[in-house]
Amino acid sequence: MASWITALTTSDPSLVRCELDRVRDGLTLSGVYAASGAWHDGMLLVRRHAVVAGLEKLWEVPDSEVVVLAGGELPLGTQLDDHAQPFRFHQWLYSQTGQVPRAEAVRERLVEQLPDFLQGMVRGKTLAEAVFAQVLAGLRQLGRIDDPGLDPLTAGRALQAALRTVEQVAKEVGGSEKPSLAAVASNGRLLLGA
Repeated sequence: MASWITALTTSDPSLVRCELDRVRDGLTLSGVYAASGAWHDGMLLVRRHAVVAGLEKLWEVPDSEVVVLAGGELPLGTQLDDHAQPFRFHQWLYSQTGQVPRAEAVRERLVEQLPDFLQGMVRGKTLAEAVFAQVLAGLRQLGRIDDPGLDPLTAGRALQAALRTVEQVAKEVGGSEKPSLAAVASNGRLLLGA
């Protein structure tokens, strides 16, 4: 799970570096990796960096209206490309941080509930990737997963429903505490947070 996430949106893609500079000093970057996701000319670009390589590269994002930054630790024996957030699917990015009791059991149950094509998308062993797939499943059910005209209310409801599913599944698998998550999702036009 990411130990930190930051997301921002701007009205003019050429201002993204100014906005990043405004938040830069307030961020405490920790962990073994840091990553950024941004859209440039309609293409989603995700860059992942090992912290030992230095974090200056994290701020080198293309002109974009939306940027998602994440970083933290990786599960033992995992690779940066498969397990580092933000996760992507088509034009969507997703990242989360926080705690979920019995996370491994919750993840397994969430993956079991997914349609086959989304089960195959979940390559890693992180809960965040399974939650992201739940968001995508909700959008697919509405026929809006790749809809460029997706409205913020519909997208927000899909994120909210996925997080409620996490709460329900955590309760079912015997989690004694309520999950505590912060999540962001974006398709490059919308930036959602919960």
